[in-house]
Amino acid sequence: MEAISLILRDVSERIGVQRQLDMERDAFLATLSHDLKTPLTVIVGYARLLARRITAPNAPSWLPRAVDQVEASARRSLGMLDDLLDLAHRRMGEAIELDRQPTDLVALVRDAVAAHQSGTPNHRIEMTADSDELVGIWDRQRLERVLDNLLGNSVKYSPSGGLIVVAVRRDGSNARLVVRDRGIGIPPADLALVFDRFARGSNASGFSGTGIGLSSVRDLVDAHGGEVEIDSQVGVGTTVAVRLPIDYRAKPPSSPAA
Repeated sequence: MEAISLILRDVSERIGVQRQLDMERDAFLATLSHDLKTPLTVIVGYARLLARRITAPNAPSWLPRAVDQVEASARRSLGMLDDLLDLAHRRMGEAIELDRQPTDLVALVRDAVAAHQSGTPNHRIEMTADSDELVGIWDRQRLERVLDNLLGNSVKYSPSGGLIVVAVRRDGSNARLVVRDRGIGIPPADLALVFDRFARGSNASGFSGTGIGLSSVRDLVDAHGGEVEIDSQVGVGTTVAVRLPIDYRAKPPSSPAA
């Protein structure tokens, strides 16, 4: 009995140490993500300033595009840091706090499409919408990250280029956003896992990535009271459909992430 007691005590101590290490790791991740946002925010600010000042007749023709790409890259990096920050808070049992304001999804998608199109000459990104505007009570910055993740994935996993279609429409009391590409697709066995944190398709080993993009999309859409669905075929492409309640004011706290 004494031996069993010692074993149980040792296991308990090991579990306690592991939990402490997990907490320290999550706290470090949150701090690092927060601190790295400052220099990237400065880069975005100066890129915008340069973009407004590039009016000289003798300015190189490539300069405006280069500045746009600097800003777009910095903004995507900020989005990835925000994904990590939200992940750390979720792992520490904290809910995602949304800044809900009237937000035009059509304008948001139009801006995101333009930004991604400017950085990928090998793709053609088309947008369709059934109205000129679709305003809902949403967190604008969080939805920008949803769009950046979805469009970024479509571009990245379509290495040969091709068409990417983004559609926005109203569906009753919901907004529906669909992003469709003709990329490499996701193997059937991996589809059930794509929204898991750090999960990646078995055919994605040759592509850079952290495996938290789609899990972040799911978490942010879930925080808005919406749903995400994905359909994909290897060699054919991937379609991601997002449903967002147009006026969804509150969401019960969800359980901490594993």
